[in-house]
Amino acid sequence: MAAKKRTARPWVPGELAVQRLVSATIELLGERRFSEVSTREIAARAGLYKQLITRHFGTIDGLFIEVVHELLGRGLAGFDGTQASLEASQVALEMRSRLIAWLVTSGVEPLSIVPREDQEMIRDLLRSRVPALADDVPERATRALSSIVALLNQAHAVFVPTIHNVTPQDVLDVQLLVAYLLQQLNDVSRLYGWDVEG
Repeated sequence: MAAKKRTARPWVPGELAVQRLVSATIELLGERRFSEVSTREIAARAGLYKQLITRHFGTIDGLFIEVVHELLGRGLAGFDGTQASLEASQVALEMRSRLIAWLVTSGVEPLSIVPREDQEMIRDLLRSRVPALADDVPERATRALSSIVALLNQAHAVFVPTIHNVTPQDVLDVQLLVAYLLQQLNDVSRLYGWDVEG
Protein backbone atom coordinates (compact mmCIF):
# COMPACT_ATOMS: atom_id res chain seq x y z
CA MET A 1 0.00 0.00 0.00
CA ALA A 2 1.45 3.33 -1.09
CA ALA A 3 2.03 6.02 1.53
CA LYS A 4 -0.34 8.95 1.40
CA LYS A 5 1.36 11.87 -0.32
CA ARG A 6 1.35 15.11 1.69
CA THR A 7 0.52 18.28 -0.14
CA ALA A 8 3.24 20.89 0.40
CA ARG A 9 1.96 24.26 1.48
CA PRO A 10 3.70 27.45 0.39
CA TRP A 11 5.69 29.55 2.86
CA VAL A 12 3.66 32.42 4.29
CA PRO A 13 5.14 35.42 6.16
CA GLY A 14 4.42 35.38 9.91
CA GLU A 15 2.03 38.35 10.00
CA LEU A 16 0.00 37.03 7.08
CA ALA A 17 -0.10 33.55 8.67
CA VAL A 18 -1.47 35.07 11.89
CA GLN A 19 -4.15 36.97 9.96
CA ARG A 20 -5.17 33.87 8.01
CA LEU A 21 -5.34 31.71 11.14
CA VAL A 22 -7.42 34.30 13.01
CA SER A 23 -9.82 34.77 10.06
CA ALA A 24 -10.19 31.00 9.59
CA THR A 25 -10.92 30.62 13.31
CA ILE A 26 -13.61 33.30 13.22
CA GLU A 27 -15.25 31.57 10.26
CA LEU A 28 -15.26 28.21 12.02
CA LEU A 29 -16.49 29.65 15.34
CA GLY A 30 -19.41 31.13 13.43
CA GLU A 31 -20.31 27.73 11.98
CA ARG A 32 -20.24 25.42 15.02
CA ARG A 33 -19.82 25.11 18.78
CA PHE A 34 -16.58 26.57 20.08
CA SER A 35 -15.61 23.23 21.66
CA GLU A 36 -15.86 21.51 18.26
CA VAL A 37 -13.32 23.72 16.49
CA SER A 38 -9.92 22.01 16.25
CA THR A 39 -6.45 23.20 15.37
CA ARG A 40 -6.42 20.78 12.44
CA GLU A 41 -9.57 22.35 10.97
CA ILE A 42 -8.31 25.89 11.55
CA ALA A 43 -5.02 25.18 9.80
CA ALA A 44 -6.77 23.45 6.90
CA ARG A 45 -9.20 26.37 6.48
CA ALA A 46 -6.27 28.82 6.53
CA GLY A 47 -4.25 26.66 4.11
CA LEU A 48 -1.39 26.44 6.62
CA TYR A 49 0.41 23.86 8.73
CA LYS A 50 -1.08 23.14 12.16
CA GLN A 51 2.31 23.75 13.80
CA LEU A 52 2.02 27.45 12.97
CA ILE A 53 -0.71 27.75 15.61
CA THR A 54 1.76 26.62 18.27
CA ARG A 55 4.49 28.87 16.87
CA HIS A 56 2.37 32.04 16.82
CA PHE A 57 -0.14 31.50 19.65
CA GLY A 58 1.24 28.75 21.90
CA THR A 59 -2.09 26.95 22.28
CA ILE A 60 -5.55 27.01 20.76
CA ASP A 61 -6.60 29.16 23.76
CA GLY A 62 -3.91 31.65 22.76
CA LEU A 63 -5.37 31.73 19.26
CA PHE A 64 -8.88 32.20 20.68
CA ILE A 65 -7.63 35.12 22.81
CA GLU A 66 -6.21 36.74 19.66
CA VAL A 67 -9.63 36.19 18.05
CA VAL A 68 -11.22 38.04 21.00
CA HIS A 69 -9.07 41.10 20.18
CA GLU A 70 -9.74 40.85 16.44
CA LEU A 71 -13.50 40.66 17.00
CA LEU A 72 -13.37 43.80 19.13
CA GLY A 73 -11.50 45.61 16.36
CA ARG A 74 -13.98 44.40 13.74
CA GLY A 75 -16.94 45.29 15.92
CA LEU A 76 -15.74 48.83 16.58
CA ALA A 77 -14.13 49.59 13.22
CA GLY A 78 -17.26 50.71 11.43
CA PHE A 79 -19.18 52.07 14.40
CA ASP A 80 -20.15 55.72 13.88
CA GLY A 81 -23.00 56.07 16.38
CA THR A 82 -25.80 55.20 13.94
CA GLN A 83 -28.27 52.35 14.35
CA ALA A 84 -27.12 50.77 11.08
CA SER A 85 -23.48 50.66 12.17
CA LEU A 86 -24.49 49.32 15.58
CA GLU A 87 -26.35 46.44 13.96
CA ALA A 88 -23.42 45.75 11.63
CA SER A 89 -20.97 45.46 14.52
CA GLN A 90 -23.31 43.41 16.72
CA VAL A 91 -22.42 40.02 15.23
CA ALA A 92 -18.68 40.41 15.91
CA LEU A 93 -19.16 41.84 19.40
CA GLU A 94 -21.66 39.15 20.41
CA MET A 95 -19.35 36.38 19.20
CA ARG A 96 -16.55 38.06 21.18
CA SER A 97 -18.63 38.11 24.37
CA ARG A 98 -19.68 34.48 24.00
CA LEU A 99 -16.08 33.45 23.30
CA ILE A 100 -14.85 35.29 26.42
CA ALA A 101 -17.52 33.57 28.52
CA TRP A 102 -16.59 30.18 27.06
CA LEU A 103 -12.87 30.71 27.65
CA VAL A 104 -13.40 31.78 31.27
CA THR A 105 -15.69 28.83 32.01
CA SER A 106 -13.09 26.55 30.38
CA GLY A 107 -10.52 27.68 32.95
CA VAL A 108 -8.61 30.38 31.08
CA GLU A 109 -7.37 33.14 33.41
CA PRO A 110 -9.77 36.10 32.82
CA LEU A 111 -7.03 38.74 33.11
CA SER A 112 -5.13 37.08 30.25
CA ILE A 113 -8.04 37.61 27.87
CA VAL A 114 -8.71 41.34 27.81
CA PRO A 115 -5.68 43.60 28.18
CA ARG A 116 -5.92 47.18 29.36
CA GLU A 117 -5.40 48.47 25.80
CA ASP A 118 -8.79 47.05 24.80
CA GLN A 119 -10.51 48.84 27.68
CA GLU A 120 -8.83 52.09 26.68
CA MET A 121 -9.85 51.58 23.04
CA ILE A 122 -13.51 51.22 24.04
CA ARG A 123 -13.32 54.28 26.28
CA ASP A 124 -11.61 56.34 23.55
CA LEU A 125 -14.25 55.27 21.04
CA LEU A 126 -17.05 56.30 23.39
CA ARG A 127 -15.43 59.67 24.01
CA SER A 128 -14.78 60.33 20.32
CA ARG A 129 -18.25 59.34 19.11
CA VAL A 130 -20.53 60.56 21.91
CA PRO A 131 -20.57 64.35 22.46
CA ALA A 132 -21.58 63.94 26.12
CA LEU A 133 -18.21 62.29 26.74
CA ALA A 134 -16.18 65.35 25.79
CA ASP A 135 -12.93 66.14 27.58
CA ASP A 136 -14.69 68.15 30.26
CA VAL A 137 -16.24 64.97 31.68
CA PRO A 138 -13.96 63.47 34.35
CA GLU A 139 -12.10 60.27 33.47
CA ARG A 140 -13.60 58.50 36.48
CA ALA A 141 -17.13 59.06 35.16
CA THR A 142 -16.31 57.86 31.65
CA ARG A 143 -14.56 54.80 33.12
CA ALA A 144 -17.65 53.95 35.18
CA LEU A 145 -20.00 54.40 32.25
CA SER A 146 -17.83 52.46 29.81
CA SER A 147 -17.73 49.61 32.35
CA ILE A 148 -21.53 49.63 32.58
CA VAL A 149 -21.88 49.60 28.79
CA ALA A 150 -19.33 46.79 28.41
CA LEU A 151 -21.02 44.70 31.13
CA LEU A 152 -24.46 45.24 29.63
CA ASN A 153 -23.28 44.31 26.14
CA GLN A 154 -21.50 41.16 27.30
CA ALA A 155 -24.36 40.10 29.56
CA HIS A 156 -26.83 40.67 26.73
CA ALA A 157 -24.78 38.60 24.27
CA VAL A 158 -24.25 35.72 26.69
CA PHE A 159 -27.33 35.57 28.88
CA VAL A 160 -30.36 37.01 27.08
CA PRO A 161 -31.16 33.66 25.41
CA THR A 162 -31.42 32.15 28.92
CA ILE A 163 -33.80 34.82 30.26
CA HIS A 164 -37.48 34.40 29.47
CA ASN A 165 -39.72 37.32 28.53
CA VAL A 166 -36.96 39.74 27.46
CA THR A 167 -38.65 41.82 24.79
CA PRO A 168 -37.29 44.22 22.17
CA GLN A 169 -38.85 46.99 24.28
CA ASP A 170 -36.69 45.93 27.24
CA VAL A 171 -33.57 46.29 25.10
CA LEU A 172 -34.72 49.71 23.85
CA ASP A 173 -35.42 50.81 27.45
CA VAL A 174 -31.84 49.91 28.43
CA GLN A 175 -30.50 51.95 25.50
CA LEU A 176 -32.66 54.93 26.54
CA LEU A 177 -31.45 54.66 30.12
CA VAL A 178 -27.80 54.59 29.05
CA ALA A 179 -28.43 57.63 26.80
CA TYR A 180 -29.91 59.46 29.81
CA LEU A 181 -26.90 58.53 31.95
CA LEU A 182 -24.61 59.96 29.28
CA GLN A 183 -26.36 63.31 29.63
CA GLN A 184 -26.00 63.27 33.42
CA LEU A 185 -22.29 62.49 33.67
CA ASN A 186 -21.21 65.98 34.68
CA ASP A 187 -23.89 66.23 37.37
CA VAL A 188 -22.98 62.80 38.76
CA SER A 189 -19.29 63.72 38.73
CA ARG A 190 -19.98 66.87 40.77
CA LEU A 191 -22.29 64.98 43.15
CA TYR A 192 -19.63 62.37 43.98
CA GLY A 193 -16.61 64.67 43.79
CA TRP A 194 -15.23 62.95 40.69
CA ASP A 195 -14.64 66.34 39.10
CA VAL A 196 -11.96 67.19 41.68
CA GLU A 197 -8.47 66.29 40.53
CA GLY A 198 -6.27 64.36 42.88
